[in-house]
Amino acid sequence: MRFTQNFQKHFTNLALRKKIFLFFVILIICSILLSNLILSYLTGKYNREIYALNAQLLDNVISSIESEMQAIEEMSNYIIGNETIQENLIFLHNNPQSNKRALANRDIYQALFSYIFSNDYVQYISLIDENIEITMGSPLMKKNINLNELSQKAAINNGKILWTFEDQPSSSIYCIRSIRQRKYLNLKNLATLYIKVDLDAIINAALEKSGYPPTSTDFLLYSEDMLVYPLTKTYSSQFSEALNTASPYLIQSVGDDKKFIIHGRLNITPLDYVYFRDYNQLFHHLTVTKYYSFGIILLFSIIVLLITNLILKSTFKHLDYLLIKIKDFGYGLSPAKQQTSVYASRDDEIGKLHRHFDDMTRSVRVLRDSNYEKKIHLKDATIKMLEQQINPHFLYNTLDMINWMAQVEGAEDISNVALSLGKLFRASITVDKDLIPLHQELTFLNSYLQIQKIRFNERLSFTSSISDEYLHILIPKLSLQPLVENALKHAMEEMLGTCYIELCVTQNTENYIIELSNTGSAFEDDLLNRIKSNDLKPLGTGVGLINIDSRLRLLFGEEYGLQLYNQDAKAKVQMLIPKSSSTHSTQYTTSI
Repeated sequence: MRFTQNFQKHFTNLALRKKIFLFFVILIICSILLSNLILSYLTGKYNREIYALNAQLLDNVISSIESEMQAIEEMSNYIIGNETIQENLIFLHNNPQSNKRALANRDIYQALFSYIFSNDYVQYISLIDENIEITMGSPLMKKNINLNELSQKAAINNGKILWTFEDQPSSSIYCIRSIRQRKYLNLKNLATLYIKVDLDAIINAALEKSGYPPTSTDFLLYSEDMLVYPLTKTYSSQFSEALNTASPYLIQSVGDDKKFIIHGRLNITPLDYVYFRDYNQLFHHLTVTKYYSFGIILLFSIIVLLITNLILKSTFKHLDYLLIKIKDFGYGLSPAKQQTSVYASRDDEIGKLHRHFDDMTRSVRVLRDSNYEKKIHLKDATIKMLEQQINPHFLYNTLDMINWMAQVEGAEDISNVALSLGKLFRASITVDKDLIPLHQELTFLNSYLQIQKIRFNERLSFTSSISDEYLHILIPKLSLQPLVENALKHAMEEMLGTCYIELCVTQNTENYIIELSNTGSAFEDDLLNRIKSNDLKPLGTGVGLINIDSRLRLLFGEEYGLQLYNQDAKAKVQMLIPKSSSTHSTQYTTSI
């Protein structure tokens, strides 16, 4: 996960030219891999074609060998079924001490005479039992075979053919089967038939008939992983592993060479064959083509990367210069005219980018100069405003004079109104902060209430008891006075009795909640939104409610603002203040 994040961060910070170049590198690598896959597919297909061609030629060899082996099996069928041989074997078996045994041996020997010359690959035919040993052809080499073991195997096979080899490496193979008594279907074992066959001669004849060299070492025969043809130890272990693979062909390294190998099994005998060819010779043209193709693709890829790098470098140098121009513009420097004029006649994206940037810089300079002139005019206006500050001071002095004259005449109400109005007016003019502590806002509110108390007398009852912990709250300046004014306007117009106004402060985990409630009036449903959407024309202080709501949202966020609702026959307005905007102050308690 961290590696992915680091790679993503590193890639994001790469220059655009390097990102595009990296994209081309990945694209070319993918193209090379795809080309390699295509060449591998073609090589595999060519391998299958070579296998099909060689397998077809090899079928002729295998068919010829199997045909000769089948002829040997048919010969054995005739021998074990020959009546002369059967009758004389029964006689020899039943009369071990008879004087006529020599005549019986002679008849069997003459019967075998016709069979040994009927097949060119039969070396000898022997009939062997405990008291019988008749051989036609070359003498039987008993030391190379275990007669007792083979006789037992032949008896177990119940007359079926058993193909086997000598204990020592030999070019011959033996066809062995039990001769059983057919007369009266007795099926008694009379003797064991041994037919020695010249395997080398059969294979060489089959190879020569199919067009291969008669002593070709490209064709091997195995019996249970033991090489039986040709009788050389060179290939005994190098190709035996191929017999255990499921694929009918494979490519295997033998020493320093590669061999294309086809393997299978003869249908008649328990022999496995292996045929191999020199892979480099067969696939020389394909290998050369593959290497040439890979070299051409690699060379072409390098050329494409070099050309791509040159194009990207020549293109992005203009973007790099644009970045320099942007940086210089940030420091207030102007680009060289001769470099800027190069892009005036270019219609591509780079020329358009440079021209648009130059136009933008000219526009910004014009705006900057214009703003500079406006600042000068603003300073002039500020100076004139300072010169006119004598007017508010004159108003303060006039209110103080009215207060003094009212006190001299004994008009306390007029004195209180003038004093409270002066404090309220002074607060609205002199305090230049957007947020002030709640205790200071309550002081301004008290001045306003002093004036309204004189106006409404006992019809106005305002109570506020706020704990020390809430007096530090910072709220918008003059935000409570318009709320009280709105309550008085609507409540006093609708009722003749006393209007009770109550101010309280609570809190939750994130905000302070300032709530003002009054009797004698009620808010309409969705009042603020209706005023904002011009569905309802505000009367009196309705504009003040909108202003306070807007100020709260601008100062603290859209989730803050006024909440208007009716509860317990009272109109209530709620104002949320985030705790993060407040600081500590002192206690303030008032009651009118």
